[in-house]
Amino acid sequence: MQKKSKAGLVAKLIIAPVAYFLITQVISLVYILIVAFRTISASMVQTMDYAEIYDLLMNEIMDQTLMLTLISALVSIPLIYFVFFDKKEKPAGKRITLLYAALFGVGVSIVANVIVSLTGLEKLSETYQELNSHIYTGNVLFEILAAGLIIPIVEELVFRGVILKNLYQLAGKWPALIISSLIFGIMHMNLVQFVYASILGFAMGFVYISYRSILAPILFHMAANTFSIMVSDWDWMHQKMENPIVTLCVIAVCVILTAVCPILIVKNTREPIAEDVAPTADTE
Repeated sequence: MQKKSKAGLVAKLIIAPVAYFLITQVISLVYILIVAFRTISASMVQTMDYAEIYDLLMNEIMDQTLMLTLISALVSIPLIYFVFFDKKEKPAGKRITLLYAALFGVGVSIVANVIVSLTGLEKLSETYQELNSHIYTGNVLFEILAAGLIIPIVEELVFRGVILKNLYQLAGKWPALIISSLIFGIMHMNLVQFVYASILGFAMGFVYISYRSILAPILFHMAANTFSIMVSDWDWMHQKMENPIVTLCVIAVCVILTAVCPILIVKNTREPIAEDVAPTADTE
């Protein structure tokens, strides 16, 4: 079978995330223009200076971050999937592996949150605190729809389906896992989420490489985000987690899932064949 050229792999590696980034920026810019026009048209603007208008616009953007990210995801998913994603994937394991991937996501999400909490980074990052205050507004169903179900699809297509896969073919397994997870962390733009997302990115990369289908890390990502939202923003669950015994039990279960699920995933998948992992070269 003819292999892809290194130039083609590098092109996809760069163009796909740039395209996704540009889509998010264009959508944000359009929204800023709409808000600016509405603000300038209002009589209140006559009593405001430029600094106040700027703060107003930035607050509007922050308040709508999740909605704008959702719109960007819905626009980007078909583009990334049909233009940049290699759809000729053959799962390398049993379907039960998908369940293990989802449970692994639940486990890692809580373990990573515990690690971040133990470092005290949350208190040091004002950006993270401000972002959380704007994104998590209490509308749990919308948060699950956006951050739990839709946004993970585009992020997995970009960061695992394009970046990790092409890095894997260019540099091998471990460099691809490390670099792609760090890129995923950096994309979140603050120290707390960098640490959290890098840990999750590495785990999702492991799941993708093991099962060799984008569906596995997507389910991992959905489960991780949805469970985190439920713990932090669903009143009933949040109240239960205020009980130290319940919290310790949840953490213990998640530590077990984090330890056991990778073993089950490896047990139910086969090693990638040489063609999948070898660096590619230009072909005639």
